[in-house]
Amino acid sequence: MKRTIYLGLLGLLVTSCANPNSQEASDQRILNDTIQTASGLKYVLLKAGSGAKIDTGSKVKAFTELYINDADTVFWTTAEAHDSSFNFIHGKTSLIKGFSELNSYLREGDEVIAILPDSLAYGKEGRGTVPPAATLIYSPYVVRYVSAPKESMVDTLMALNTYEDLQTAMEFYREARHGAPQDVYHTEVEDIMDLLGRIQSVGDNAAVLAWADYLSTETEIEQDLEYLDYFRVSTWQAQGEWELAINKAEEWTKRSSSPDFWKETLEALKDSAKAIEL
Repeated sequence: MKRTIYLGLLGLLVTSCANPNSQEASDQRILNDTIQTASGLKYVLLKAGSGAKIDTGSKVKAFTELYINDADTVFWTTAEAHDSSFNFIHGKTSLIKGFSELNSYLREGDEVIAILPDSLAYGKEGRGTVPPAATLIYSPYVVRYVSAPKESMVDTLMALNTYEDLQTAMEFYREARHGAPQDVYHTEVEDIMDLLGRIQSVGDNAAVLAWADYLSTETEIEQDLEYLDYFRVSTWQAQGEWELAINKAEEWTKRSSSPDFWKETLEALKDSAKAIEL
């Protein structure tokens, strides 16, 4: 399976918000008919759930298998993920446009086949292992769980980290996770992974490493720990700490249930380190 997608910001990450025109197809609950929206998204409702509707701020847990174009082999599956699900906060987690739009029409228990043209996915250029002009086919896409809407902490933590200090941001997270009422924020470690990417994008390497170390004490989920190590490796690489980065990539190459990503990363790290030595 393509671990590259998961570790490349959970595989669906780009930049988007939930489609504000979600009502466009929300009432079209016709089993086995193909629904096409104005954007070009197509989906077939195989099973209609009776659970909560996905709303902005809802945490969603879904199972899916992803195919690319006309290929008959699975390109990516959530079967390898913790609890066999891909988890995100609708309208808050950065996702490709078509995926956000799809979820704006669904509710807990729904099962669909969805077809996203490249204009709603990775475009004419592609990204990572996704080829150019790729059509994405989620078959099936099953909404297993939808929470009541809550606030995302990422914007608040980023502001505290930027305008206050790292310690204040961490204390705010700790209080929200362990002390404050639990119906306000999504506080699982996986819910704030976007924070590390945003901090990394502004070049605050020390804060990335500090958050990775702290969050590692807040989770025992292997994919969380692997994702945190991804940030460590990329940060060490940016700092020229090749030995640390290579050693950690070697560790995950041996340990990961799907080591292809780490093998590719390890090769790239060694090539870069060798080029600098030359």
